[in-house]
Amino acid sequence: MSLLDENAEILKRIDEGGNDLTPSREVDFSHLFADRLSAEAFASDVEHLGFRAAVEKVDRDEGHWDVTASKELVPSAANVTAAEEQLHALAQVYGGYADGWGFMNP
Repeated sequence: MSLLDENAEILKRIDEGGNDLTPSREVDFSHLFADRLSAEAFASDVEHLGFRAAVEKVDRDEGHWDVTASKELVPSAANVTAAEEQLHALAQVYGGYADGWGFMNP
């Protein structure tokens, strides 16, 4: 199953749960990094791409720094997938990886 198909399925379940996905809303994309410098460099770059970024130290087995990149968009499978792929590619430059997306402020 492709990433686009996975996101379409997730959004379908959210929609079936009674959530209206037609209006634009803030979508949050989480990324994990091994060190603070990498997390902050990624955060700076995503801000230049029009995302809001929050860096937070977390206690996890892998990746001790979480960067949440947030952007207002219509949550369609195409929009979410495009953002997710763009951010994941950038995270890899800094040794990080994507850790999912969602709506922290529904």
